[in-house]
Amino acid sequence: MRSSIVVLALFAGACAKSDGLGADDIAKLDILGSPAEVAPRIRKADAKGTRIYASFAKDAFFDQLQLDWNGSQGRAAPQWIALEASKEVTNEERARLGASLHGGLLPGDAWIFGPIRIALKQNGSLEGTIDPKPGGTANPLFEKQSSILMHVFAHAAFDAPLGVSAEDMRDFFGGGYPVASLAKIDPATPSSKAGAHVVSILPGASVNASNIEIAVDQPALPFVRLDWEAAPDGKLGKVVLTETWTGDHKAFDACMRKRSLPEGAHLDVGGTVGSLSGSLTREAWTSFVASLDACR
Repeated sequence: MRSSIVVLALFAGACAKSDGLGADDIAKLDILGSPAEVAPRIRKADAKGTRIYASFAKDAFFDQLQLDWNGSQGRAAPQWIALEASKEVTNEERARLGASLHGGLLPGDAWIFGPIRIALKQNGSLEGTIDPKPGGTANPLFEKQSSILMHVFAHAAFDAPLGVSAEDMRDFFGGGYPVASLAKIDPATPSSKAGAHVVSILPGASVNASNIEIAVDQPALPFVRLDWEAAPDGKLGKVVLTETWTGDHKAFDACMRKRSLPEGAHLDVGGTVGSLSGSLTREAWTSFVASLDACR
């Protein structure tokens, strides 16, 4: 009798496993390649054109995995990844997602850095896109970012190990560089060469046609946007610090207002945004970076 129960239990477990995707399937999934190459790696995948669908087990929190290459422009990874659910987002899922992303989640449970867009829906669905050509400029990090996005979702959804080093998060997925490293950037670099110049120093910087975004380890305002003047020989004209919603902004603002900059450079701080403009000489830039690093 006991042996029959054991056999039935093993059979039930095998059926549940074969019923659909589970946490292990997502944690181990390699999404690099074309839809035709990736589909065979996914249990009971349904591939239709540029999209792959696969259902989770019946008792799982999530309903379906969806991958779409429609906007990938021939690149070897999906542009869009989703774990679709129809329940209610859990505190654990939200906390794991926010903790894995530099600066944490924005209001509305979203996160944005350069070509990366992530949304956590009220029903628990995780959706993310990677732009292969932000601002008309080819994204050399596209495949790596798509792969990391899958890891981030597996961690948030199932508490699987993130499996991505701090260095890879920094260089590919908006992790924070030391603020002091910004001082290596030369604000006099012509705009036509600015992108290549900044990326040579900070490979994870996000470059598009109008600006350059950099994630830094400043807890109050952890994202820096560099705006170069439009002319081919234009110089760095403005710096915008963008928000986190968990930092101590009042202390940061008070600290920055006490710092002095060379004449001609203007610093405006308040709330969740700050900006630097005016005459951004090398001296002004290094002075600003030192202030940003000191006001923690």
